[in-house]
Amino acid sequence: MRGTWPAPGWYERDRKEPTVTGVMFGLLTRLGEPNLVEGMLDRNTEDRSHAAVDNAAIAGATELLDDEVAVAKLASIVKAHGHHALAASAALVRE
Repeated sequence: MRGTWPAPGWYERDRKEPTVTGVMFGLLTRLGEPNLVEGMLDRNTEDRSHAAVDNAAIAGATELLDDEVAVAKLASIVKAHGHHALAASAALVRE
């Protein structure tokens, strides 16, 4: 599933609805599968893109993980995305 995930072109600002990434995190949270959430977080870090509107879904998905793992994954996202999307990354930390 993650192997065929579309790579977004750039960070989407001023978006009102979640991107496909936010929708996927919401679905994975509903499934309650920490391994799938962890894999999607890794993929999101590699893609180096997410919209600020996706932050609630990303943060919600991390609730399925151990605290140490969740913090490490979120730190990786902020480190990878912060240079190009400071506002979205800072908002993710606030979630």
